[in-house]
Amino acid sequence: MEETVTEGASAALLLCRLLFGAAECEGGMPPAMVPTDECAGLVPRYELVIGSDEVVLDQDAVVVLEDRLARPGLCSVATRLNADGTLVLEIATAEEPEAFVDPMLRPGTLTFHAVVPEYQPGETLPSGLTTLPGTDDQGDYVVEEEPLMHGDAIESVAAEFTSYGQWAINIAFSRKGAERFGQITSELLGQPLAIVFDDRVLSAPMIHEPILGGRGMISGSFSESEAHEMAAILASGPLPPGLSILSIEALPLTE
Repeated sequence: MEETVTEGASAALLLCRLLFGAAECEGGMPPAMVPTDECAGLVPRYELVIGSDEVVLDQDAVVVLEDRLARPGLCSVATRLNADGTLVLEIATAEEPEAFVDPMLRPGTLTFHAVVPEYQPGETLPSGLTTLPGTDDQGDYVVEEEPLMHGDAIESVAAEFTSYGQWAINIAFSRKGAERFGQITSELLGQPLAIVFDDRVLSAPMIHEPILGGRGMISGSFSESEAHEMAAILASGPLPPGLSILSIEALPLTE
């Protein structure tokens, strides 16, 4: 099925779906917040140290990571910055801790680039063009190196299971972002627009009409977990590159 960018849902519904999931947000109203079964009783606790040789983490990065981790599967979280710029993260979760935290450490940069179909990957490219890899089996793309816009123009984002039987990412732009996205999609009619996530082309949909409403939907080959993870990452903002889990320690169980 061809990847598309289409008009999406209301901002309120996007926020509800981000926080609680699409199935719980019929009508745009959030469900009652009740403890989940997986957080009842004793839950495994872990202490993880997060850091990088090149990065000294600050409180802004801590806030971003806490926002990313605030999703189903996490029962509690506590953070502490060390003097060396590493972060101690204490979590309670029934999930496998590395699999739960590691995807949330990606930089999470989103950019939009014009695709240049006149050139093929592997050719010698003129200045201003670059080749970026696609995800999965999409192959490589030749795109303009300078982004047309950045992810900071997004106001809200959410994962949604569409009527086409696919998981997709709903996005709502800020006022200025909506104006810019409308301009870009008007200028690229009949051409693909590369949506780039951490220097990989997430999708390159063909623009069939200007998108002027300030909302859109990115569809591709997302699994449910990938869609929710990406929504959480994009909603929280970027992190410094190169972060990883330096150590994991299981903690004693407490009531």
